[in-house]
Amino acid sequence: MDRRNQILNGILSSPVQIRDFVNNPEFDNMFQSLWHNYLLNEEAETSVAYWADRFNDTKAFVVATRLLSKGGWIIVKMNPTTHWGTIKLNGSKLLKWVSKEELKQVRKEFKFNKYMMPASGSSVDNIAKTPKGKIDIGLSRPGTAKAGQNKFKYDNKMLWKYRKPIIQNVTKSMRKLAQQIDIALEDETGYAYISEELVNAYIAEPDKEFCMGKALMDSRGRAIFEGLSKVANPIGFKDFRALIKIEPRPLNPLAYSQVFLAISELLGYKLPSVEERIQAGREAYQKRILPKIDMTTDEGREELHERIWLERIYKALENPSQWDVPIELDQTASALQFMGILLNDKGLLDGTNVIGSELKDIWTIDGLARNQVKKAITPRIYGSQAEPAKLWNKNHIKYNICDVKTINNEINHGRFATANMFKDFIIDNANPEEEMKIKIFNEEFTVFCNKYETRGEYIQPYVAYDTEAKEIRVIKHTHTKRVADLDSFRTYLVTLLIHNLDSQLADHIANNVDWIIPIYDAFIIHPNDAKTVRKLFVDFMLEISNNRDTILKDYFQSINIDLKTNKRAIIQWNKLQEKIEKVGEFIPQGTALK
Repeated sequence: MDRRNQILNGILSSPVQIRDFVNNPEFDNMFQSLWHNYLLNEEAETSVAYWADRFNDTKAFVVATRLLSKGGWIIVKMNPTTHWGTIKLNGSKLLKWVSKEELKQVRKEFKFNKYMMPASGSSVDNIAKTPKGKIDIGLSRPGTAKAGQNKFKYDNKMLWKYRKPIIQNVTKSMRKLAQQIDIALEDETGYAYISEELVNAYIAEPDKEFCMGKALMDSRGRAIFEGLSKVANPIGFKDFRALIKIEPRPLNPLAYSQVFLAISELLGYKLPSVEERIQAGREAYQKRILPKIDMTTDEGREELHERIWLERIYKALENPSQWDVPIELDQTASALQFMGILLNDKGLLDGTNVIGSELKDIWTIDGLARNQVKKAITPRIYGSQAEPAKLWNKNHIKYNICDVKTINNEINHGRFATANMFKDFIIDNANPEEEMKIKIFNEEFTVFCNKYETRGEYIQPYVAYDTEAKEIRVIKHTHTKRVADLDSFRTYLVTLLIHNLDSQLADHIANNVDWIIPIYDAFIIHPNDAKTVRKLFVDFMLEISNNRDTILKDYFQSINIDLKTNKRAIIQWNKLQEKIEKVGEFIPQGTALK
């Protein structure tokens, strides 16, 4: 393929003669990286130091930068004053084969394809994203990999109906940034424009199928789907979650109650029993109740997905023999659920609906807004030591001194006290290492420290050919020495336990349901599968409860908590146990998935 056709097809091979002369395995990697960066942003620059380190051969790197510069392929800037060097592809070189308009179209198509939802997945289920790279750490998630291949479409009629506010939601962050720095939105190769084009494409191709794509996992086992980086993916964009169309199946008689529960949840009904919520959902359908949405503001459009989902459910109920609208089941405060099971804590389990018949909302506290409670508590149980006032300020939540007293009382003495003490016990007594073998329930795997601190600096000279100066220049780049921060790493050990367990649960459910999209601790499913998912949830939670002592013992040994001779740890653990109101017979409820 000649150069012109290469470029028009979004391809640019490196110049063969220069590549062969340089003879370094990183040459092609650098050239392709510069090309892809250019396609995303024509002014994109990369650090000279980065590629010099990758080449690991000063002479080869100098030759590469000199020959590519003289050939007009790249622009290298070496500034000895600031000790900084950059390298980028020279877009002007490409005008030898294509016009500016053609190049703009190539860049637009590249971005369009890059941000389009994937159409296929992969059966690979054992690769984790870690500080050491994407590697096998001993975990396997076959259910998640299978779920990544599940096909779906978008409801293009509903997408067309709400096209404008949906686009505004998709581009919200970009518009806010433009306002903050007082600039115009990007041109037609920019994110905002491409996002709108993608929405238009989803409307224009109603039969096109997508999936969440290849599934990596983080170092705890939680899914990182390829589709997460795409515009309008149903995990990151709730409007598109509400627009999912799945393979039609007749709604079975037992699934109607699950649909009415979903309606009740979407309308925010907080009734105390399942039966009342089912009845409220049925009446809402009969009256076709929809939430009122202010489409003129970003805040008003935040709940647009609820209206879209309800409209689609109401319409689907008119023809239940061809049911293609999924519903969502979401764990109630999953971290508190798992802490409650591991500690056999009646308060946490009852507050998160794992036990008991009366449905509750653990985030509801008299005198406080629900958002206040959730924003103050969630980071704390995941390891943060930040005070509620600081967390509220960060989230621009208004509060007064009475609010602070109320939430602190709940943290230290109320419903969240045992969860807070458990978090503190792990952080205070763990003795982490840079690399550890971890055992949690049925899994053994390796984790690496992901927290670092700076310990001194060192100066490294870098040599490259400066394109404009037409000479070889040296910059002295100051590197910081980064070492493992094992003290900060302690906070990670709380989420390591909780999120590994919820990822085991998610994979177990995904592996036993035909069509599903797991979203960490929530599940998008056909209503026919809701009872199956609830039973899988109940059985898994019962197994965790039955093995909780062994799970904790194994985990504490993995992170070097000594409950035999460490007096501080023993005292802290005993105080936590004294605080817990124990459950007698543990009977988990499927309604913990709301």
